[in-house]
Amino acid sequence: MGTFNTLFLQVYNYYRFRKVKHATRLALFYVTLVQSLLFLFTGVVLAKFLSSMHMSLMSVTTAWVLFAALVVFLYFSNWMQYTGRKQKIFRAKMSQKAYEDRPITILWLIPLLGIFLIVILLNL
Repeated sequence: MGTFNTLFLQVYNYYRFRKVKHATRLALFYVTLVQSLLFLFTGVVLAKFLSSMHMSLMSVTTAWVLFAALVVFLYFSNWMQYTGRKQKIFRAKMSQKAYEDRPITILWLIPLLGIFLIVILLNL
């Protein structure tokens, strides 16, 4: 199982009993947020590196539009992957083996730390 599958299932299992109707939606939002922050971090590092090398590949507006399109693509890709039959298969695999159950506060700190790092890099 991949990292994002594990994160999805941990968030889903936490919210499954607390917010029954919204557990899948919250877990889907969480995984999409983590993946988009990972892409944004990579893009910011690449942009800072290229600007220090005095190279320009695209404008800032084009980069943000590309990022927004990527986030929409990630959301629909995750929606297709984590709903329906695949989610049932993931849950069956995770119920068969023991895995680390992380506290939800630590899971929500991952995107917050990602946002913090991106803001620091953007201000450099």
